[in-house]
Order: sequence, then structure tokens, then C-alpha cells
Amino acid sequence: MITHLPLDRDDITTQTGFGPNWYATSHGDCPCYPQSHNIHTGLDFFAPAGSTAYAAVSGTIVAIYSIDAKPNVVIAVTVGEITYYVVHGHVTIDAELKARIEEAQKQDETVQVNAGDTIGTIAEGENHLHLGLRRKTEGQDRAYNPLLFMVPDLTVGMNFVSDTYPYYGNESPTSMRSFLYGAGSYYDEDNRNSMGIIR
Repeated sequence: MITHLPLDRDDITTQTGFGPNWYATSHGDCPCYPQSHNIHTGLDFFAPAGSTAYAAVSGTIVAIYSIDAKPNVVIAVTVGEITYYVVHGHVTIDAELKARIEEAQKQDETVQVNAGDTIGTIAEGENHLHLGLRRKTEGQDRAYNPLLFMVPDLTVGMNFVSDTYPYYGNESPTSMRSFLYGAGSYYDEDNRNSMGIIR
């Protein structure tokens, strides 16, 4: 499903993975992590602010989607009967694309993008692009591990295992497939069954 890197490979300085890494499990961190049980909900690609951001997938731009990692550009992709939302977080939307979206909304139409299209730049004051993958389910969203949905050649030369924040316990960037997104228990303290973790 994910067929394009969200940044130019040469702009990426390092990357971090999905799951309970040290940054997400530290409670003193940003207020978004208690909403995700202190589990990182996507992949972070570090690059300077202003770096060009690209659509990682082909799909429909979703203008309004309440989610963390704002500002963001979210693309809806339907596979069979399931719609996934691919979040390109900490991205300031391209002015031309924003104008297209606003015009389409007036006509009650949608805007399609192709994987690799320019969608914006890493937002001022940020140092990474957050790539998340969500699906709406009854009651809570489910956050999926984007690394497991990428075509294999995208990650050649990237080491999500060693070039990332340390992980809690025996976890790794590929040990979780998905979990339920929402406030509640903490990964490192409470009953993990309530988090709906799928491995």
C-alpha cells in the first residue's frame, strides 16, 4: 500500500519506529502519547524543517481529520472494503494543493493524489515527518505499523531496528502489527490486553 517514501531519501538523517519506544513510553513527553497508551503510532523520518514532503500513497485527501501530529496531510486509501487513513504529520500543506482542496470542497468534490506527489513541507519548528496509518473501527481507531505496509525496496538502507530509540522490554519496530488508539492504560504500567494489540 505505501509505495513512496514521504521525504527524499537524501534528506532523511535517521528514522524511528512504531511501538513502545523509549520516547513514547516516557510520561513526561508530549500530551499526545497518553492518547495512544504511550505507544508510538507511526514512523518518524527526521529531516530539516522545510524539506519537501511527498504522498506516501495514492488516494483521496481528507481535509478534516482530528488526529495528533498536526499540522498534517491525511490521505484516505480504500483496500477492498477497508478504508485506511495515512497521516503525514508535522507537514505544512502545499499552497497549490490547499487551493485545489478548497475549490473542490466548494463543488462538493474530492482531490486525488498519487504516491510521490508533492504535498507540502516539514512544518517550521519541526524536525521530522510522522507517517501514521489508521483505520476507523467502532469506538476507537486502530493504529497500524506503517513499516509492515511498505513495499520492501523502500526501506533498503534504513535500519529501523538499530537506528531508532531503544524499545521497552522485548519489543522492536516490527513486533506489533496494530493496537487500539485511545486514552486509557499505559503500555509500561497496565493491562496490555485492553490495548487490543495484534502481533
